[in-house]
Order: sequence, then C-alpha cells, then structure tokens
Amino acid sequence: MLDTLANFRDLGALPTVHGGATRRGVLYRSDAPLAGDRRPEAPSWPPALVLDLRSADEPVTPHALDLPGTTVRRIPLMAEARPGTFHALQAEGSLSLDGLYSALVQRTAAILPEVLELMLATPGATLVHCTAGKDRTGVVVAVLLAAAGVTRAAIVEDYRLTGTNMERIRPRMPPADRQVTALSAGFTTGDEAPAATISTAMDLLDRAGGVAQWLDAAGVRPAVRRAWRARMVA
Repeated sequence: MLDTLANFRDLGALPTVHGGATRRGVLYRSDAPLAGDRRPEAPSWPPALVLDLRSADEPVTPHALDLPGTTVRRIPLMAEARPGTFHALQAEGSLSLDGLYSALVQRTAAILPEVLELMLATPGATLVHCTAGKDRTGVVVAVLLAAAGVTRAAIVEDYRLTGTNMERIRPRMPPADRQVTALSAGFTTGDEAPAATISTAMDLLDRAGGVAQWLDAAGVRPAVRRAWRARMVA
C-alpha cells in the first residue's frame, strides 16, 4: 500500500474564463489521508484547513491531519454513499451515476455557504477530501472551481485525472469503501471518472442560469463570491 496520498493535487495553474489562472497553494484535493503518509508535493503542508466530506459511519477518528496549526472540519456530504444503500438502490433500479451526481450537487448547494466562509476565514491552503477523492470531492471541487471562474474544460480534465489514480487509491481504502467504488464503477464503461459524469453536475449549474445564479440560489452572497475569486485567481 502506498505511504502517500494517491489522488492528491494542487488546483493551481488552471485557466479561467477571464484569461487568468488559479493560484497554487490555495486549494488541494485528495483521497483520505492516512497516518504515516509522506508529505505530498505541495507549496505548503499540512494544510491550514481540512474539509472531510466522509459520512458519520465511516472510520475517520482520529484524523491523520488533526495536527497543531490545522483545523479539521467534518462536513458529511452524502450518507447514502455506503455499500448497503448502494445495493438497495440497485435492487430498486433507481441508482445511476447521473442520479448520484445530481444528488451530490444538491447537497453541495446546502453546504457551500459554510464551506466558503470557512475557507475565506482561514489563512493558508484548504484540502478537500472524502475517501477516494472522486465523487463527493469531485463535485464540491468542481463547484468551487466554477465559482472561481475556471473553464469547464479544465474542471472536467481535473476530474478525469482521478480515473488514472484509482488503481493506487483502492488499496488505501477500507473494505466497505472499496465496495462502494466497485459499485459506482459498474455504471461506467471502464473509465472510472468519465467526463460525462462531472458534466452532469456542470449541466445542472448551466440549467440554473449559470454559476452565478446557482450560487445565488445556494445562498452564497455576492461579496463571498468576489472574495473567493480574489483568493483563488491570480
């Protein structure tokens, strides 16, 4: 098993729709940190803020990054992302990746004001993670990048990078979470992080009238949006 994060990346140097680029050392994403992990290649580590999106029944205590100088906040995004629930939804014929990601977008809207306020109130880098760093992290990060003005093509490409890391991620996951990943992978055609999947999430923002209107509906104040863009974009 790897002794370093298998799905870590600094979300800097991504192009924006206004011709700029995101700053390094502001927003990181990854799979779940484990005790004994080596330091990843990052401008600053450990991060100042960790947003852990895992559910209440996942083994998350103590958090590997619960260290002096780091604030770890548990913000469960989707309790349904567990093996038993996935099996039940499959049996009903009501489970699909499109449906899962649509639900994740709705949950992200509910937590986004809190998330942005936390990030803006914390000097230093923020790490967003769940277990694999694919579905829950993928949607939250996509929305954060969209709110900063990152191009859709760059958001999709960042999401797809997770698919290339899945072989290294799986051995680091608890058995129950490997079951969830295997179930969700069953809906794809071999690509475990297909562009069409994250595009489902982005389409929901478009249908709401665009990112700005979607953020308005989620309760994110214009001043917070401006502050986040100024923080994230060079």
